[in-house]
Amino acid sequence: GMLSANGTTLTGNDLQGIFAGNGGTTNLTNVTSTAVGVGLEGNGAGAVSITGGSYSGILTRNTASVTTNGSVTSTATVDLETTGNVDVQTGGLAGAFDLLLRPAGVATLASGTNSTYSGFTTLFSGSTIIDGMISGAGGSVLVDVPAILGGSGQVQRNLLVNGSVAPGPAAAAPGDTGILSFTGDVTFNPGSSLNVGINALGAGTGHDQLLVNGSIVVDGSLIGGATTTFADGDSFVIINNDAADGIGGNFSNAVPPSPPASLVFGAEQFDFDYLGGDGNDFVLGPTLFTDLAISKTDGTATAIPGTSTVYTITASNLGTTAVSGNTVTDTFPAACSTVTWTCVGAGGGTCTAAGAGNINDLVDLPAGASVTFTATCDIDPAATGTLVNTATIAIGAGVTELNPANNSATDTDTLTPQADL
Repeated sequence: GMLSANGTTLTGNDLQGIFAGNGGTTNLTNVTSTAVGVGLEGNGAGAVSITGGSYSGILTRNTASVTTNGSVTSTATVDLETTGNVDVQTGGLAGAFDLLLRPAGVATLASGTNSTYSGFTTLFSGSTIIDGMISGAGGSVLVDVPAILGGSGQVQRNLLVNGSVAPGPAAAAPGDTGILSFTGDVTFNPGSSLNVGINALGAGTGHDQLLVNGSIVVDGSLIGGATTTFADGDSFVIINNDAADGIGGNFSNAVPPSPPASLVFGAEQFDFDYLGGDGNDFVLGPTLFTDLAISKTDGTATAIPGTSTVYTITASNLGTTAVSGNTVTDTFPAACSTVTWTCVGAGGGTCTAAGAGNINDLVDLPAGASVTFTATCDIDPAATGTLVNTATIAIGAGVTELNPANNSATDTDTLTPQADL
């Protein structure tokens, strides 16, 4: 059946001002229900629709859905458990009460709504999407396990997270991004998570962001998804922190330094920085990869003491990311009594033009570039055994080496003394 009331005032000593159940639909417009107990109780009810009015608490259990419009006021706890959704469509929730949300589906505080209730907010289950505002002084918002908090609204409260925060709408990528703002202190407790979608540049339109005007501590994990790969230099401010303080703690899977630690989200791998943006933001950027390689040969398997052998040492960038500040090292064996060398670059590669003795040179290698050292080793006439020489290249800062196995090369010659007849 259906229960409808418009402009009704119910007061008294009853435990429930209004009771709805048995799957019936309940429509209440501008009703005042201030019983000694709960102003409105729905237990096993169907759809419950509330427009305006004032209640001494609202309690629903096993109720299909709850929808509110206009300013709905309560003087005691509003505890909403539904088998479906909770929708604050217009107006907002006002009064001195705690709000407890237990939807099996989604609870939504729609864009344009402004809830000013002064109590605590606890999310126990389902997803809660805040696209409107929760404003004014009030208790903190607690996201408990397994609840998820999302949306693109503004909340003027502290936030405590045991469950998950996922800014933006509860939608599939690429329509899943937004900026969720908190004016207050934010704490991610161990076991919690921040879930971010990264689809394009631009906070809100392209990727998720948590905007915090207050202190923030992150002791949970960071999870997310990227729908594509990104270019070198692209940057995503995931936590936009105010200028007053830094970010406390670390995400459990994003512990500095980075690199070598990095995060794989969908199609992309990211490096992270807790001091990014304007100096105290949490920022992601695509991990820069390349493959540096080095080769070394003197073109022979034997060498004669008392003569010279000439090594060709080539360091190359086989990948697609330019890297500067790479170090080429070659410590020549004692059997090389003197060594001189020259170097030339190709494809934009740069190195020191010439030197003597061991090589320890910083080289820059754009993608596809190389540098070639030509080193002349004067072999000691008394040398015996083998002439073993190894050259290495170490990648510069900020780029990850894809294939460390080809960062070292060794040339070995058998020394064959010749009789002086």
